[in-house]
Amino acid sequence: MRAAEVYGELGQKEKAKELEKEERRLRRLLRGSIKPVKIGRNEPCPCGSGKKYKKCCGAQ
Repeated sequence: MRAAEVYGELGQKEKAKELEKEERRLRRLLRGSIKPVKIGRNEPCPCGSGKKYKKCCGAQ
């Protein structure tokens, strides 16, 4: 159960609205900030094997 729902059920509607507003703001911030990392084929493999990505996990 979300905190805003708990406050709403306890009768603290104003606090619930504040929390919902903050949650929406944080979701908007996160939506645009997460970008996948592009691994080059000749870079070391992120699995830690020491091999090039194209010869290790990139070959799959």
